Amino acid sequence: MSHTSTSKKYRNVPNKLPPQIQALFAPGPPLIQLPAIDERRRKRSKHSELTGISGCVDKFEQEEVQYDAEGQKIRTTKYEMPESRRKRKERIKRENAEKAEKELRKALQSWDPNNDTKATSEPFNTLFIAKMNYETTEETLRNAFSKFGPIKAVRVVRDSSTGKSRGYAFIEFEKHEDMRDAYNRGDGMEIDQWRVMVDVERGRTVKDWKPRRLGGGLGNSREPLPPVVEEKQEERPHDSGFRRGGRGGFRGGRGGGGFRRGYDRGGDDHRRDRGYKRNYDDR
Repeated sequence: MSHTSTSKKYRNVPNKLPPQIQALFAPGPPLIQLPAIDERRRKRSKHSELTGISGCVDKFEQEEVQYDAEGQKIRTTKYEMPESRRKRKERIKRENAEKAEKELRKALQSWDPNNDTKATSEPFNTLFIAKMNYETTEETLRNAFSKFGPIKAVRVVRDSSTGKSRGYAFIEFEKHEDMRDAYNRGDGMEIDQWRVMVDVERGRTVKDWKPRRLGGGLGNSREPLPPVVEEKQEERPHDSGFRRGGRGGFRGGRGGGGFRRGYDRGGDDHRRDRGYKRNYDDR
């Protein structure tokens, strides 16, 4: 069937539709002829014609001079450029650094551990406890470290304004040998579900010692950690996966490979297992 015959077949189809459907295809009213928009805009425009910027050059001067009616100079107002966001951030950063440096120098001048009224009586018998639970009390520390020897005093350092613990404390033993024993064996003890770190008191025993808040201290905990590089594991044979009665797969306990959950960091033997031993005299 050709295209001509097809068009003739459907030419009278709209006439066969109901009237309400034919009304949908009725042509709309003709468009309203409006005058040209440029002519209307030109007649109603109240703006002046475009000119050069010579009349605004004085607005960009660094100083604004005002004159009286006789042409005499009255006063000069210095114009300041608005500060950009980048310069504002740099200025705030510089001011904060200068403020912190000033407070650090002031704190260094006032810091004297030998005149601390709350310090223990004998610094060489004093053990420093760090990284402890903020809810740990003096009584808990006394019970935990009394196994190393008689304890003379326990002091948990607290905030002077809020009274909350700052996470470290000092324990004074009656004998120096007991303090050395606690120093060698007490690191990593779990107290209130936190593993603490022990050290000797250095403020009164080490010359020119400064705490971390004053720019001293030990360790590099505030430095960013190095990026973790994932090592590419070698492909293993297919028979080392899940096997019944074999040596591969997920094996628990203290022996074998896989996910081993028998590793114990606490206690006194975790240092001997890795051959770790502190030397008190070198510190």
